[in-house]
Amino acid sequence: MQHNGSEYIRTAEAARMLGVSTKTVSRWAKEGKIPHVVTLGGHRRFPAAAVRDLALRLSRRSD
Repeated sequence: MQHNGSEYIRTAEAARMLGVSTKTVSRWAKEGKIPHVVTLGGHRRFPAAAVRDLALRLSRRSD
């Protein structure tokens, strides 16, 4: 999915990239820890670039 020239990914793909469960991604979205948009159908979509950045930060923290 693309919006304003940015690529957006589904919750499951974000969870896979971050190495966490889909429930964790949803909770982080509710808590404002990860940016997202909500589709007309009520599904969350996450900016791929923001998810990659967060994955990098999380991997650095675990080193």
